[in-house]
Amino acid sequence: MRVLDLSRVLAGPLRSMILDDLGADVIKVERPGSGDETRHWGPDYPRLSRANSGLVFYSITGNGTDGPDFRRAEYDFAVQARSG
Repeated sequence: MRVLDLSRVLAGPLRSMILDDLGADVIKVERPGSGDETRHWGPDYPRLSRANSGLVFYSITGNGTDGPDFRRAEYDFAVQARSG
């Protein structure tokens, strides 16, 4: 299945993410220069670390930090769906 996602702000992108996790080929179209607003809802880690030098920040990735899929979120059931 191929999905063209023109949605923005949480509900639509969440549905597209779920479809992608289930194996759909999702083409996400976002606003040039800023992307989907939902991407910017997380905490401001640089500001928080200045306020608390003991803050520990970590990132978990299923596809490494470079390569063709490094920006793709990864979930166990998505890997299982792609691998059969």
